[in-house]
Amino acid sequence: MLRILAKIVGAVLLLCGTFFFFVATVDMTSNVRIAGPMNLWPPPLWIYLIADVVFALLAILGMKLMKLKRIHIGFLMSIVSVLLLIFVIENQFNAPPRDGGFNNSNHIAADMECYVAAYVIAQLILFAGLWLIIQHVWRRRQVRRMSRDQHVPT
Repeated sequence: MLRILAKIVGAVLLLCGTFFFFVATVDMTSNVRIAGPMNLWPPPLWIYLIADVVFALLAILGMKLMKLKRIHIGFLMSIVSVLLLIFVIENQFNAPPRDGGFNNSNHIAADMECYVAAYVIAQLILFAGLWLIIQHVWRRRQVRRMSRDQHVPT
């Protein structure tokens, strides 16, 4: 019963951590609304980075509770990072022009540092996920090669 509860809690932590990580990173690159007297949004980049770290740790804790294999973690990381890249690229292409002037949308584009940070985060996650997948394939090939060499009569 305890194992089932740990897997359920792990799945919830993994889903929440992954979802909020995705939302925080995509929101980092969303257009900024220029209406309002106080200009409290968006927060500085370092707040987004801290939120990303917290949500990534939450997802890692969920993976540990679920006892996922490295290959599954690699696939999950690759899928999340590809979706993240798609949304960040879409945000950048749909951003209003940076050359100033009045536009009808009451939005301005996010800072370039936010785009760079989002691209770096997504690429790091993609490369880490692909590394876990490739590492699993290499280990499987080594095990097959070793078992084939042991069963060959001399």
